[in-house]
Amino acid sequence: MGTAREKERELERQRERERERERERKRERKKKKKKKKKKKKKKKKKKKKKKKKKKQQQQQQQKKKKKKKKKKKKKKKKKKKKKKKKKKKRQEKNGENRRRNRDEMERDIDAREPKLMGE
Repeated sequence: MGTAREKERELERQRERERERERERKRERKKKKKKKKKKKKKKKKKKKKKKKKKKQQQQQQQKKKKKKKKKKKKKKKKKKKKKKKKKKKRQEKNGENRRRNRDEMERDIDAREPKLMGE
């Protein structure tokens, strides 16, 4: 009869060991899952950071481009204004020269007229 009890105890111990092993496996699986999740999260975070950095860089580039364009436009405007001013000055000078030439011509004609009449 003692042997039957011993067998029963042995069986119970075996079952307990099996349950313990099962619990251990479960724990390991949980750990692995957690690790995987953490890795995934980290990867996602990294991706997000990379995306953010890229976006920021792009924005900065666009800002730079815009600034450059604005500067170029300003320069062009300044050049145009300068050209216009120069043209106006030149036209004024030409106008004055034309007037002077006309006046001189008229004076010459006026000076020659009495000679023509006298003849």
